[in-house]
Amino acid sequence: MKNPFFKNHNHYTLSLVLFMIMFGTSFKAVKAQPLDADNRVTVTLDDGTKVTLLGKAKSGRNNNFTGEYYYLPVGLRLSKNTNGTPDFLFIKYTTEKDESAGGVQGAILHFLMQWGLTGKQVAEAETKLKAKLEEKRKNPRFRFLLDNSPKIKIMGPADVQPIPEGSFQIYSASLSDPASSKLIQSGRAPALEGGKAVVASKMDKNTAQLFAASLEKTSSISDLSVTLNYQYSVMLPAINASVVINWKKVAETMDSLSTVYRHTYKYKKRFWHKTSSSTYSYDEMHEMYQKSIDNKAVQVNIEDRSLGDETSAMILQAFMDYFTNALTDKDTSIPPIAPEEDKSDDNLNNKKGNYYRINKVKFEKRVQTGRETISLNYRRAVPKYIDVTGNLRSWYDNVKDNPKCVTSVNLNDPFFQHRTISFIIDGEVNDIFSDVVNYVNIEVRKKRNSGNDFSDRITVDKKYINENGVTVNFTYARGEDTNPDVFEYRTQWSLRGGKVFPQNAPWIKGDWGGIDLYPPVKIRNIEFEADPDEMKDRGITRVTAQVRYMQFGKEEETNIHISAAKGEPLVEKKIFIDKDTKGYAYRLVINHKTKGKLILPWQVRMNDDYIYATIPEELDDEGSQMFKEAKKEADDVVTKAKENVLDKFSELFDK
Repeated sequence: MKNPFFKNHNHYTLSLVLFMIMFGTSFKAVKAQPLDADNRVTVTLDDGTKVTLLGKAKSGRNNNFTGEYYYLPVGLRLSKNTNGTPDFLFIKYTTEKDESAGGVQGAILHFLMQWGLTGKQVAEAETKLKAKLEEKRKNPRFRFLLDNSPKIKIMGPADVQPIPEGSFQIYSASLSDPASSKLIQSGRAPALEGGKAVVASKMDKNTAQLFAASLEKTSSISDLSVTLNYQYSVMLPAINASVVINWKKVAETMDSLSTVYRHTYKYKKRFWHKTSSSTYSYDEMHEMYQKSIDNKAVQVNIEDRSLGDETSAMILQAFMDYFTNALTDKDTSIPPIAPEEDKSDDNLNNKKGNYYRINKVKFEKRVQTGRETISLNYRRAVPKYIDVTGNLRSWYDNVKDNPKCVTSVNLNDPFFQHRTISFIIDGEVNDIFSDVVNYVNIEVRKKRNSGNDFSDRITVDKKYINENGVTVNFTYARGEDTNPDVFEYRTQWSLRGGKVFPQNAPWIKGDWGGIDLYPPVKIRNIEFEADPDEMKDRGITRVTAQVRYMQFGKEEETNIHISAAKGEPLVEKKIFIDKDTKGYAYRLVINHKTKGKLILPWQVRMNDDYIYATIPEELDDEGSQMFKEAKKEADDVVTKAKENVLDKFSELFDK
């Protein structure tokens, strides 16, 4: 029987290979347990929760299914504190005085969310999973699983990562106006099951009334929706295929369509020029995808005709997504259209409501590689995306009658002579507290006109954040103080290795509206890419990117290696650099079979986390000036090991 996947060789096989290359090598890999793209099962629990499960994948060319399953993010809900009360607060407030006499009216909203299944839900999902697998027994791969797997079990949630930009989105018409409300949220979506995301807002009286009206019974939905955007990794089947791709020709295809759309970045003479808007709809991105295939920017040889219809369809849709990822970032400023009633596993019906913004750096990197030849005869990990969305109305109905969660107060009540000082720990909290920071001490002091001064300190570590979220509150009693609007705070970060930063933390005047605390370092995910086939042909065994950067005021070094024998063209490494620096310096260290070690000059990188190992042809000639300088630098590497490289690049520190 003919496989419909190969009905049109030019369309489908080119589709498969073009996007295997474009996204297999440019994607920032999610470091997670590999999941099998084919071994996917969706079950619906008795409470209506739809759970998508993927089996753990095998590596190499082994396409057999395993019985270990992981579930994708699901079950977005309000978290609960230790006594079981939902982490939700909505208070409408007023005073006896009117505005002309200094009175205030409005509301505050504060709640914490988390995702994940309960133990009971996991047990139910496992039972339904086994039943669903029996229904799939006609498929030989599922039949092999049922007959050969010692156990079929849900191991827990899949390892997911928030997308690099806009992983936590809040959509609210009333809270989007900064003149009438102040909206505070976590920097990123929680990556772990049970991790908490925070939303807080302070509203004036008009916004408070409008927002409260959307929570009443007469409304079908509230004026606040939350979307968490994640990526995870799946393994595609091994395919007997090779491909040659001309990246310059792909650029010419994009350039021709930019004239049609009249809005994009046009690629001319290795530079991009903005013409108008650079935001594209899903349909426009799909046309780009199809045109790249029609223009034959790829030459391919495929021997494998064994892919099934379901796998073929999955691959084609996946590579359409990766084509989009290679050129753009998702434009999170435009709310996506709500998915259809019959939701597919990854909200694919929602794709047409998405918008994308051209990323000129991503595509230029691909063009600079020129022409590539790559073999696809082993399994590849590729990214998939999932959005988890919830509306406040569905959560509010369960807490509206709880006075601990929803209430109204008169601020003339003596209780409200207390005030709360709030700190929000911003940035990529999970990674920073896991890898470089032990904890941060937050210290507050308030000088009173009479009596004892107020002072307090809270230590925040990873456990604190997992249990309480990223908000830290201090309660201050006003008492007889006639100057309640002034307080001071300072922070000191404890680092891995027993160091503290800064050594002598200064006192800073605070703001009652809330204070954002940013860690002293930020994350840079460095991608290092080389061509293993070229390395082998030129006798190069290893290429190393030697990276120098500032961390807590001190120059640090990280080395990223690519081995020709290992055959991995792309390696990613996470570094933490001082947040006030603009980039880093790097140089290539080349190990040759017969010529020994060669070291190229230092280069600076600002606002660019991609390094491609361009190996000059002059290094093949031992008589060239470049070869002599590279050899001399390698001979002097020991004596220069402690050299402060970054002193040569003042542009990294210029304000």
